[in-house]
Amino acid sequence: MRARLTPLLAAQAILAVVLQGCLNAPLPPQEATLTATFRLEGSENHEGVEVILPGTSYRGYSSQEGRVVFDHLPPRTYELLARKEGYAEYRERRVVLEGGDSIDLGEIVLAPLPKIGGVAGQVALEAVGGATVEVELVGADKIVTVNRDGQFEFKDVPPGRYDLRVDCPGFVADRTVTVTVEAGSKVTLAKLNLKALSPIQAEPEEPEPQGAGMVPSASPPLAPIQAPKREATLRVVKPRATIDPEAPGILRGSAFFPDRTDHSGIVVRIVDPPREVRTDSTGAYLISDVPPGARTLRAEAEGYLAEELVDLPVAPGELVTAPRMELALDPSALAPPAPVQVYGQVLLADKGPQPGILVALEGASLVVPTGRDGSFVFQQTPPGTYVLNVTRDGYEPFSTEVEVGAVGPIPIPVITLQPEGVYLEVVETTPRPGERKVEVSDRVRVEIRFSERLLPRTARPSVSVSPPVAMRVGTPEIDLISIELLRTESPKVEFETAYTITIGQGLESTEGHCLEEPFLLTFTTGGPRILGTIPPSGSRDVLMTADQPIVIDFNKSVDLEDLARKIRIYPDTGEVPNLRQQRRPYGQRVEVQIQLVENRRYRVSIPRSLKSEGDGARYENTPYKVEFRTGAYDALPDRNDEYLDEFDEFLDQ
Repeated sequence: MRARLTPLLAAQAILAVVLQGCLNAPLPPQEATLTATFRLEGSENHEGVEVILPGTSYRGYSSQEGRVVFDHLPPRTYELLARKEGYAEYRERRVVLEGGDSIDLGEIVLAPLPKIGGVAGQVALEAVGGATVEVELVGADKIVTVNRDGQFEFKDVPPGRYDLRVDCPGFVADRTVTVTVEAGSKVTLAKLNLKALSPIQAEPEEPEPQGAGMVPSASPPLAPIQAPKREATLRVVKPRATIDPEAPGILRGSAFFPDRTDHSGIVVRIVDPPREVRTDSTGAYLISDVPPGARTLRAEAEGYLAEELVDLPVAPGELVTAPRMELALDPSALAPPAPVQVYGQVLLADKGPQPGILVALEGASLVVPTGRDGSFVFQQTPPGTYVLNVTRDGYEPFSTEVEVGAVGPIPIPVITLQPEGVYLEVVETTPRPGERKVEVSDRVRVEIRFSERLLPRTARPSVSVSPPVAMRVGTPEIDLISIELLRTESPKVEFETAYTITIGQGLESTEGHCLEEPFLLTFTTGGPRILGTIPPSGSRDVLMTADQPIVIDFNKSVDLEDLARKIRIYPDTGEVPNLRQQRRPYGQRVEVQIQLVENRRYRVSIPRSLKSEGDGARYENTPYKVEFRTGAYDALPDRNDEYLDEFDEFLDQ
C-alpha cells in the first residue's frame, strides 16, 4: 500500500510547487505615460517639433500648442530628443519611467539658430608687390586685411545687400562688387584684380646752388672761394601710362547727420548723369563708374537741408576723395504740425441717429459723444495714425484706423452699429472634449446640453459625425441632444478611433437663437473591455440559484477556454465553474455557474492576461475583480406574493 501511494504523493508535491510558483509569479509590468510641452522661441505656432525616444520606435510631433504625449510606455530608462529645422536641438539624456508613472517634463523652449551668413574672396596681389591690401564690407562695419595669398573672409554677417571696397595705396579694384548675404549661407566672390591709379615718375631732386662771396674777418683777407662748377646732369623721365580719357573714375567720401551717431541712410547722388548710393553707419560712401569731368555731388535725407558740392573734378580712371559733407536740420521739419478737424456720423441699425454714442480716438486720448443727428467732431487733432472706436450698450463695437494728415478737415464715412447677437451656447458634454478611452458597448452614448430649450425638429439635421457611423439622435430633455453611435448597424462604431461630432448652426432654440459657429466635440473610443457583472461589485444578500448564475458582459467576444483557465473565485469552492456563452451583436455574455455557500463573502478575479477571441487582444480594464456577499436561501421571496405585487402595480397604472 505504501509503495502504491509514493508516486501519487510525489506528483502532488510537484503540482504544489508549480502552483506556488504561478501564484508568486510577478504580474505584467504596468505601462507609463510621458508628456512634454515644446515652445518655439519667437513663434506663436509650436506645431511640428519632432520628438523621438532614441533606441525605440516611439516618435511623435507636437501639436499647435506644443503638446506631445507618449502613452503605453514599458517601464525603463529612456533618452528624449526634440528637433525642428531652424532651431537648436534639445536632448534629455535620462528619463526613468516606472510602472504606472505619468511624468510631465514641463515646458521646453527651443531657441532659433543664428540667422547670419558670410562672404569670402581673393584679391590678385601680383601688381602691388608687398603693399597691404584691406577689404571693407560697406554697411556691415567690417574691415579685413588679405593674407599673403590675397584671400579674405567676413564672418557673422547679417543678411542684407552690401558694397565691397578694396583699399590699397595707388590701386583700385577693376570692378564694382555688390553682394547679397542670406541667412545661413556663405557667398564666395570671383577673384578681384587691382589696377594702378596714376603713372609712377622718378624725379631726382636738384642740388641747391652754392653762392660765392667773401667771409668778413678782422684777420687778413683770404683768397676768394671759387664756387664749384655745376656739371651737366642727365635726367631720365619714365613715360606716362596710357589712360583712356573716357575711363570712369571712382568717387568716395563721407556725409554726416548733425544730431546722430549712426550716419547710415544718407542719400548721396551725382546729379548728372544720375548715380546714387547710401551711406553706411560711419557715413562713408563709394560711387563707382563716374564719368570724368566736373560733377555736382548732393547729399540729402528727410528732415534735413541738402548739402551740395559743385564742380567736383573727376579724372579718368582715378579714385577721387570728396570733401566731407554735413547735413543741417530743416527748420520747417522742427515746427509742430497744426491740428486739424476730424468729423463724421454714427447710426444705429434699428433706430437711426441717436445722441450720446461715445466716439473715441485711441492714441490721442480724445472722446466725444454724438449729437442728436448722430454727428461727432474732434476739433483739435494732431496729425498721426489713430484707431477710431465707437461703442454703445447693446450694440456691437466698431473700430477703424484713421490717418490724420497735416491738411484738414478729415471726414469719416457714416458708421452703422449693429445690435449685439444673442447665441445658443453649449453648457456641458458627455464625454468631455478630447476624452480618451470612451467606453464602447452596443453603442457609444453622447450627450450635449445647451443654454436654452431646443426645437426638436432642428436637432437631427444639425448633427453629423466623422468618420461616418450609424447613429440615432434624440432630445430626451428640452435642452439636451442625445446621440448614440451604434455597433449594431453599419457602418459600426469602432474601437480606438477618434470621432468628431459637429453640431451645425441649423440647430435652433425656442427663442429663435442659433450657435454663433458650429460646435465640434472630439473624443477617442476605448478598446475591448468588461462592461459589467451580475451581481455588481459590492452587492449584499445575493441569492445565487441555478437560474441566476454569475454573469460577465464583454464588449468583444472572449476566448472561452482562456477564461476558464484564468478566472478565479475566492474562497475556492472546490469545483470547476461551468461557463456558458451568449453571443451578442456587440460582444458576448458569459454565465458562470457554480455552487456558492450562503452568508459568505466571495471575490471573482479576471487577470490582465485574458485574451479576446480571434486577434488575442487584451481587455483594457483588466485585471478585473468583483466582490459580493451571498444571503440566506430561506430568505427567498414567495413567487406568488411577487406575482400579486406585479399585478397590483399593473392595475394602478
